[in-house]
Amino acid sequence: TSAEASPAIMQATKDYKAYVLEQTELLKVSAKTLTDAVRAGNVEAAKTAFGPSRQPWERIEPIAELFVKYDVSIDSRVDDFNSETDPEFTGFHRIEYGIFELSTTEGLTEFADKLDADILGLIEDIKKLEVDPFDMAKGPQALMEEIANGKITGEEDRYSGTDLYDFNGNLEGSKKIVDLLRQPMIDAKSDIPEKFDVLY
Repeated sequence: TSAEASPAIMQATKDYKAYVLEQTELLKVSAKTLTDAVRAGNVEAAKTAFGPSRQPWERIEPIAELFVKYDVSIDSRVDDFNSETDPEFTGFHRIEYGIFELSTTEGLTEFADKLDADILGLIEDIKKLEVDPFDMAKGPQALMEEIANGKITGEEDRYSGTDLYDFNGNLEGSKKIVDLLRQPMIDAKSDIPEKFDVLY
């Protein structure tokens, strides 16, 4: 049986989807801690919630990014828009700009409500997704490259400086994929010399 069609690989993709759905539920809760603070007008509570609120998103980024509409509305940076006041600039980083750069929650309720709604929409779409083992296997590399080529400069969480939360989420999400695929890949490639097993 080829690696991509092996029952063990397919089981790994099912287990990964279960992990992703678990993380989306955590995301719904962690984001609501942030958005509730915004709606309550509590800037300090919103600042405290911001970094942790993003970690579940960062753990599942290889899957979340497949849904371009939600990736844009939830996680786009201002670079993709005309300015911070562009009405199309929404999601985590629009809220981040308000609470950290402007130190206010004024005008952010609509963005908080939209973030909650977008996360619910993302969850429903992920439930319908059949995870491709190749997309899954490419995930760790994509996440590590994203950290090395962009996030390490602080460009993502530029207003809050909470990038280490993102790094940690990316690393945890990568490790989960590697853990799920390691044994099935070793079994599928059992003819590879033992000294190369560490690669899997």
